[in-house]
Amino acid sequence: MFPFDESVNNADFREIYNEFKIAVRNKDLQALDGFIDEEILISFDDGIGGKDDFYGRWSLNDEPEESELWAELEIIINLGGYFCDDNFFVAPYNHWLFKL
Repeated sequence: MFPFDESVNNADFREIYNEFKIAVRNKDLQALDGFIDEEILISFDDGIGGKDDFYGRWSLNDEPEESELWAELEIIINLGGYFCDDNFFVAPYNHWLFKL
């Protein structure tokens, strides 16, 4: 039963999510950049955010192919995900434990 991945249940989302997976697999920073929100929050404690901070945090400016981000995203992708209130996709699937 676990992990589960509801991304396969929505054809439109599945297509976009597959593009994301390919970008991660190929360590394609240019493609990944299109998935990163300009105001991405990277720290809940101090409100640090934005693409510049994200790139710096994950060492994507100098040698992006060596960034630990790729391995972390692979783990998240492989753990599946679910649709929350049909409005957005949450990954990894085990994030649901925190909704209780």
